[in-house]
Amino acid sequence: SIIDEIVLHGEGFSNFTTLFNELLTKDPFDEALLSKDIKAKDDLRLSHLYKFIKILSQLTVEEKISARSNMKFDAARSFVITDSSNYNIVQMQNEVSSIFNSLNLVVLMWLSRIYEIPNWLGDASNRNAIEQLVTWPLMSIGVRPLLELATFFDSSIVRTLFSQEFDDLPFVPSYSRELHIIYYDFTNRSEAVNKHMDYLAVRVLSEVAKWATEKIPIVRQYVTDEGIKF
Repeated sequence: SIIDEIVLHGEGFSNFTTLFNELLTKDPFDEALLSKDIKAKDDLRLSHLYKFIKILSQLTVEEKISARSNMKFDAARSFVITDSSNYNIVQMQNEVSSIFNSLNLVVLMWLSRIYEIPNWLGDASNRNAIEQLVTWPLMSIGVRPLLELATFFDSSIVRTLFSQEFDDLPFVPSYSRELHIIYYDFTNRSEAVNKHMDYLAVRVLSEVAKWATEKIPIVRQYVTDEGIKF
């Protein structure tokens, strides 16, 4: 079931608080701890929620130490101040949000197809292909790199990241905007509609890849031994 699938991936963990506190207060390699429901605790360590709480707890400790020292601790790095005279960088900064949103729309659409019950049998082979692509590969080679690129720019400019609004998608080409119209018309679903959405999704991915490829030589100009500096 969908619920079991969510629990398996750690996002709806049953008894999360108890398991988390046990892992937090004991050595994770303690044999007594590992011998007790080892699979549940291994699954817990891999969950996004567990990792988030660990990061949050570490941040809280740093903030308390800073407060005792009358210092301000900010975990976020400073935003890059873009030279307004550099057209290529300004253009990339202005476009990265809409490019990411078009990619994210494809991810949302395909993820919804995995759990869409109507028309499942007729769409089974496509769904298997979608599952192979939209999970780890597309997240790793698409979503993450674009998000990391966006972190170099001022948040006030890339503020529309993750937006699902029609106007926050690229104007041209129009594949993502057409996909948006069809995807959010939830009453219009059929094998033909699904195939057309797949066609648009592939076109969107091609455009995202084309955009990223064009930006590689621009970014390379700013790569130093210390990292990327715009």
